[in-house]
Amino acid sequence: MNKLRIGAIALAISITGSFANAATFTLGSGAEYDVQLVTGTFLDNQALLESQVFFGNSTLAAELAGAVFNTLGTPNSLFAQPIGPFFVTSRSLTTIFGAAFAGGIFGNSIQAPNFQTTQNLTFATVTIPAAVPLPASALLLLSTGLGLFTLRRRKQKFAV
Repeated sequence: MNKLRIGAIALAISITGSFANAATFTLGSGAEYDVQLVTGTFLDNQALLESQVFFGNSTLAAELAGAVFNTLGTPNSLFAQPIGPFFVTSRSLTTIFGAAFAGGIFGNSIQAPNFQTTQNLTFATVTIPAAVPLPASALLLLSTGLGLFTLRRRKQKFAV
């Protein structure tokens, strides 16, 4: 009975449709980015947001916003319409500029809204995933295979 209850709870959690706070996206160029969300004002997160690879690159920000689409939810709003996480590309004294996916009246497009530096928003941050190292066991397997191949070749060479 407990297993049934646990299974029902797990199913209910998986159906609720909550959004993730991070995911990996591959752009058309093949570049991969891990996108995470951070909430607060621009001024509170200024150092982090200005260090992003897309800061100063509105083309990359728009491409990332398009790749993220609404996968991480639409936590911000523009003219009372939901929009995705905000990719900051530049700022003035009191305004931040960037890109975000927008739906609703915007018709599933990438918008370039501007917000005040003191507004509480959900921002996107990215990291480039590290290459996965080849485990030592795989190297051992490869070297064993190479050794067996070499022994077989030698055996065939002397058998003739």
